[in-house]
Amino acid sequence: MRDAGKDAQAAFDRVHRSYAGKPVPIVFAQLRSATRGLPLDLSDKALREYAQTISNGTRIVFDVRKAKL
Repeated sequence: MRDAGKDAQAAFDRVHRSYAGKPVPIVFAQLRSATRGLPLDLSDKALREYAQTISNGTRIVFDVRKAKL
């Protein structure tokens, strides 16, 4: 489970570095792509919320204890 959390954090960080401040639809598409293949159960609603946060310039800190793996 720890590796899944590290992988998820790395994916969120990559998207944040490249797409912070970009429009939500662009960030959303990148998040969907970056998290595909990870053992996460993220709904489109959750991804949109994360995309909005990154679009606003805020870094996501992924908490594996709260995730559905």
